[in-house]
Amino acid sequence: MAKWGLDYASLVRERPDVVMISTCLNGQTGQHRFYPGFGARDRRWPGSTTDGWPDREPVGPFGTITDSLSPRLAALLLASALLHRRKTPGQHIDLSQVEAASSA
Repeated sequence: MAKWGLDYASLVRERPDVVMISTCLNGQTGQHRFYPGFGARDRRWPGSTTDGWPDREPVGPFGTITDSLSPRLAALLLASALLHRRKTPGQHIDLSQVEAASSA
C-alpha cells in the first residue's frame, strides 16, 4: 500500500480524520510481520489447534478460524474508532489475526 501512496501515513496527510484497519495474519509490526499467512495452516499459532495423539489427526476447529474471526473484530473496531473520531482525529488500527483468534 505504501508504494501506491495508500498507507496510513500518506492518507492521514490528505485526510486527518481517516480511520484505517490493517488486518493480516501477523500484524504490521513485530518479528513475524513479513511471514506469509495461510489461515488453515497457521491456526495453531494462536493455540486454537492442538496436536492431539500421535496416531490421530490434530484436534481443533476446522477451516480458517483466523480468517473468519478477524472480520467480526474488525467491524467492532471500526465502529469504535468512528465513535472515538468524534473527539479525536482518525487512527490506524493494526489487527493481527493471530492475536484476534487467541483472544476469542
